[in-house]
Amino acid sequence: MRGAAPLTMMDFGTYRAHLGFMAIDLCLVVSSQPLQLFIKDVDTGDYGYSALVWHERLLYPDQNAAKAREAAKSKGGISGRLRSLGLWS
Repeated sequence: MRGAAPLTMMDFGTYRAHLGFMAIDLCLVVSSQPLQLFIKDVDTGDYGYSALVWHERLLYPDQNAAKAREAAKSKGGISGRLRSLGLWS
């Protein structure tokens, strides 16, 4: 498809997972822990590759906690709560 934007499931630049009609902020989901990407041999248990993926936003969990508190106070519908958490775009 010429000129079409590629479908990106994981955006490591913003640390968000895009799932069709919504984007999930991974900083809130992973509780300030890095994502681990690895290749493992099931038979031997040996790792062929293992890496931790950090994002700058993981280093400031207090800002994410403030967003979660605001969302908990929200009286709106589910889309309003997800939007206040940054999980709905």
